[in-house]
Amino acid sequence: MERKYGTARVVFRQGDQTWRVLVGLQPTLESANALAQQLDKEAGPALVDSDYYRFCYALGFRDCESLFKAMTAAQRSFRSTENT
Repeated sequence: MERKYGTARVVFRQGDQTWRVLVGLQPTLESANALAQQLDKEAGPALVDSDYYRFCYALGFRDCESLFKAMTAAQRSFRSTENT
């Protein structure tokens, strides 16, 4: 999934004691919803973490693209240090 969608990670949610697979980072809520629809068809039920978009909008980003680019760059940087 990481190769196909750019990012994927498995996280455990304490609240409901479930494992989740988080896939993709999209610059807009609309593109995130489109990815969720695509995942619904390909892999089963998918949802958008709207907290990310609320956070982005609260910071004053209109389309979240700048925040998305910064997060993507930070993630790549972290991965490169992880593999050394």
